[in-house]
Amino acid sequence: IAIQIMGTMLLYAGIRSLMSGNKVALYYILATGMALILLSLWLMMMVTIIVPVTIWSTSLGQIALVWDGLMLSFALAYRIRYLQQEKLTSERLLMLKSRQNHIGELSGNIAHKWRHPLTEVGAIMATLEAKLKYSDKEPKKDEIIQDIKQSTRILRHLSDTITTFQNFFQHHKTTELFSINTELTKLIDFVSDSMKNNRIQIDINCQYDFIIEGNANALSQALL
Repeated sequence: IAIQIMGTMLLYAGIRSLMSGNKVALYYILATGMALILLSLWLMMMVTIIVPVTIWSTSLGQIALVWDGLMLSFALAYRIRYLQQEKLTSERLLMLKSRQNHIGELSGNIAHKWRHPLTEVGAIMATLEAKLKYSDKEPKKDEIIQDIKQSTRILRHLSDTITTFQNFFQHHKTTELFSINTELTKLIDFVSDSMKNNRIQIDINCQYDFIIEGNANALSQALL
């Protein structure tokens, strides 16, 4: 009677756990439920109730233990695989979040890198417009050409910034000879405005330059 009561309680708890989404509970239900049934039959055989004494009935106790251990092993294996999948999913989410943060930082650097040059271009255009509209004298041709050249230089700098930004996302598998100092200088120049905005000063003291063979883009990404 005690085994039947305990079996009923365990079966109820297992079903509730399975319904709540715990798939491992199915293995425990099969393991414990079948083991308790076999133990009940074995006990009934011991007191000669219903179950006759045979070579199989006398082994029901051992069969119950083997069955219980086997199913619990399956449950443990399933649980380990589930945890591995959960860990892999968590790692992928962390990598995605890290990549998103990385893109956010690069976008912030782009914003800081573009803000001042765009303001400068706007100032040049506003000054040129004011000269044309409100000046008594016509602006000299050389002054206009100088303003256009300065604007072109700034726009070219913005274009180079976009190229640098794109290079950070490209995965070049080819190796090349490159200067560490050159790549470091390009990187520091790329983040300089963002560093100034956050009141961070970077001092570089390179006594020697090294030419190495490798992936310059991967090195820049790692440093960034």
